[in-house]
Amino acid sequence: MKPAAADTGPTVTSSVAVYAENLLTSGPVSAPAAPVGRTAADRPADLIQPTATKGALALELKKHATARALAGDPGDEREYPMYPAELTSPYLDRFSAAAAQRYKALGIERDDPDRPKKIATLNSEAFGAPVVLFCYLHRTMGPGQWGDAGMYLQTVMLLLRAEGLHSCPQVMWTMYRKTVSRIVGAADTLALFCGVSVGFEKEDVPRLRTERADMTETVSFIGA
Repeated sequence: MKPAAADTGPTVTSSVAVYAENLLTSGPVSAPAAPVGRTAADRPADLIQPTATKGALALELKKHATARALAGDPGDEREYPMYPAELTSPYLDRFSAAAAQRYKALGIERDDPDRPKKIATLNSEAFGAPVVLFCYLHRTMGPGQWGDAGMYLQTVMLLLRAEGLHSCPQVMWTMYRKTVSRIVGAADTLALFCGVSVGFEKEDVPRLRTERADMTETVSFIGA
């Protein structure tokens, strides 16, 4: 996804429908914990807890996260691995190529000695986006529900595009999960899955589409 550009939007903690509808309004929104006419117990999606920050709260979050990034802070103890410990080819090759393409477009070369710090700072500033959505799951949830969370967030991101907005998923926020949880007030029973930066696309930045593996490498057709 392209990094999001700066704009304004309200704080929302709610369902996908309410979040997408209210993001474009001009002031803070107090949204219900579940859609009208349904209780939390009725909704499997309530296994996933979205929280969005904006305005002063988002600025405070970025300030603390960026300070940690600039200080070379390696981050909090991991609750889950961001990437497999033994990522092998072709996945490692694809990952490395995509990362090099993305950050080169932002002016960060692979051999830049300050590359890690620059990358961390860009991420901690949410690429300039004014709204950051954080997705939490209850700690009792397993791999199936983590897969559900990915589909849930893709739906959110598609709804944002329908409203003319862009977004950028960021697992990086889990590095500073304690800072995020303290500022957004997340319960200890919840684990941070990722953040999603939301805003309007900047028109004056290099456009990039990372390379894609050929379908013959990723899909097996069985039968006639």
